[in-house]
Amino acid sequence: MSKEAHEMKTTVEEKQGSAPGAAQGARRATGAAPGAADGPLGPGQRWSRSRKRAVALRLLRGESVDAVSRELGVPIFRLEGWREAALAGIDAALTSRKDAHASAELDAALKPRWRAHDGERAVAREVPSQGPFGPPEVEAMSAATSPSTGRRYGVKRVCDAWDVPRSSFYHHQRAAKPAPAPRRRGPKPAISDDALLAAIRADLARSPLTGEGHRKALAGACGSKDGIRVARKRVLRLMREHGLLSPYRHRPVEPNAHEGTLTTDAPNVLWGTDGARAFTLDDGWVWIFSAIEHWNGECVGIHVAKKGDRFAALEPIAQGLTRRYGAVTAEVARGLALRMDHGTQYLADDFQHQLRYWGITPSFAFVQQPQTNGVAERFNRTLKEQVLHGRTYRTLEELRAAVTDFVHTYNHHWRLEKLGFLTPIEARQQYALPVAA
Repeated sequence: MSKEAHEMKTTVEEKQGSAPGAAQGARRATGAAPGAADGPLGPGQRWSRSRKRAVALRLLRGESVDAVSRELGVPIFRLEGWREAALAGIDAALTSRKDAHASAELDAALKPRWRAHDGERAVAREVPSQGPFGPPEVEAMSAATSPSTGRRYGVKRVCDAWDVPRSSFYHHQRAAKPAPAPRRRGPKPAISDDALLAAIRADLARSPLTGEGHRKALAGACGSKDGIRVARKRVLRLMREHGLLSPYRHRPVEPNAHEGTLTTDAPNVLWGTDGARAFTLDDGWVWIFSAIEHWNGECVGIHVAKKGDRFAALEPIAQGLTRRYGAVTAEVARGLALRMDHGTQYLADDFQHQLRYWGITPSFAFVQQPQTNGVAERFNRTLKEQVLHGRTYRTLEELRAAVTDFVHTYNHHWRLEKLGFLTPIEARQQYALPVAA
């Protein structure tokens, strides 16, 4: 080769070595490609054996697999496979003893790291395999030292080997520790709760009035009179905990015991009526009005309407009069009383005038005491439980058919404790037998 050709070849090789990507296939003396595992692969590059080995060594030295995955753009499962393959190769090399120098070099690289595989093998080989094992056994074994590795087994490896949930172990640890005694947070106050409570009680006792709240107690016991400086919420808390807050804005009165009864000894003495609302998909909210016999709990009339006005509220009463008296003429139901609440439908003049026309005496329930109309209220509850709750109706007519069927089923099959577990129809039939005899 001439001198000019040799200089030209040298120049070309230097240019190729300095150009980007020119040394892609070259190998260093250490066996690693230039720039191995220093970043994502460029166009045309591949993951060669040396690159994978460099990545596996980084992982075995303790670098975060997540960080390496983000840096190199390689999925975590692939990196884990490379690490497993490297460990398998290390085990094979150490077993065969073919290359003592390479084994010593790899052991030196892995020496700072406590490998999970070594710990798992130690646990599987050295801990007992017969159970059952609970949190106390896990705690004792996890604190023990492995004779082969010289390290503690650890909770995770012992729990995995014995198939014990770690959550159960940590729950047992927390339960075994005594709970700290509750104490007041923050700095210690100038006056204790007991002393402040005694001052509040003294202020309430010397007051000539009743029904004073915590603000007045704060102004009296903690203000100008005794000179105690505390927070308002602290006074409120103490008075609430010891029942010192006044629950009334007026002087408390004795509650009504309601020792009377709503049932009657004979039919057609007292009826009850009430309304309820239900929702349909096409017609929206609709009203359900009912009339109930207080004597045997029988439903004598029911009406479903879109508009819940006074005329819709009269319809179940008219149905009951037709069934029991055979007509809706003047004075047909003289001697019958009707229990109702203070709804606008029942307070309307048209409703009251119609009751007087039929000879029915109105009997209003007490205000804010629905139990005084308990027979109708209990029927509405049964109606909602059996027909309305958990069911969807599309139209008013569909709901009306369901309610009508329920009334028939209720009167013939619903057993009431006050009737000796007879149905309303059975109670009426038994009452009619002595009369017919």
